[in-house]
Amino acid sequence: MGLKVTDRVALKLVRPYETEADYLASEAWTISRKSLLLLGQAPLPDGTGVRCQVTLRGGAKLIEAEGVAAGYIESRDDRPGGLKLKLLRMSPATQKLIQRALGARAKSATPASAPEHSAPEHSAPEHSAPEHSAPRYSAPRHSAPAGASVSRAPNVELGSDRRARALGELGARRSVHVDVPANRDALLARLRQRDEGYA
Repeated sequence: MGLKVTDRVALKLVRPYETEADYLASEAWTISRKSLLLLGQAPLPDGTGVRCQVTLRGGAKLIEAEGVAAGYIESRDDRPGGLKLKLLRMSPATQKLIQRALGARAKSATPASAPEHSAPEHSAPEHSAPEHSAPRYSAPRHSAPAGASVSRAPNVELGSDRRARALGELGARRSVHVDVPANRDALLARLRQRDEGYA
């Protein structure tokens, strides 16, 4: 004969642990704020009232609560299945245990922070481009032949000091003295005779 939702079932489960710490280390994942998973418990119709007590192997009470059946969880991977109990009322000690179980779950769900390894910064060596100075090219200086006159000075704007010095050098170049040979008159007479002979 099946159970009705108005029926109330009393369940007492003994877990194979010596201490509460051992129990939470292994089964904290079965406890949430609003429900319990009663491992190994056979399924019950949804809505069945349940009065539950969970104890350690030595008899110490872990959980005292009341609720209703809310489905059956099949075993999965390495975790066994059991009856899901929706919590309605619980003892103050059970409330504190649930808080500790939630803390243990949060701690186990958060992976340990891996130390931060900063990649070494490899700075590229600084290679300065070689400085290639443009060769300095000076225009060759052509000195005017003796007796030649310079038509004009180069059109270069210079500072007052440099201009004065340049003009001084230019004047020096213009003043070219040519020595007159001592027999100039004899040479001229000879040239005239040669020109008359050609005429």
